Amino acid sequence: MKKLLALLLFLTLIVSFAACGGPDGTTPADTSDGQPEEVTISVKVIHKDKSEKTFTITTSEKTLLGALQQESLVEGEDQSAGYYITSVDGETADWSVDQGWWCLKKDGSSLMTGADSTPIADKDSFEIVYTIG
Repeated sequence: MKKLLALLLFLTLIVSFAACGGPDGTTPADTSDGQPEEVTISVKVIHKDKSEKTFTITTSEKTLLGALQQESLVEGEDQSAGYYITSVDGETADWSVDQGWWCLKKDGSSLMTGADSTPIADKDSFEIVYTIG
């Protein structure tokens, strides 16, 4: 009976430890020192004239907007639908002038979320593209 009880306790512990892992089976990063985990992302800006500039950002921010604002890379305004980016890397897109706006992409695909609600993870790759129309 004691062996059965010990075996059940052991199996319960194994299952408990397995449940503490992340979705890929890894354990969460150690943040026991109270510091937020830092990630490094890549952001390529494609300007109206098709020139490109790539920024590597290391941050403890949780959203794309937070990382971009940390680097003073974007300007914009809060709107009811979220944060609207008007300027990137010193270039302003103005819908009233040429129907210009900034399109956010991740790994080549347009995002369906705004910068303020797009989470970031280590090694993510983003593009911010000046778009007309």
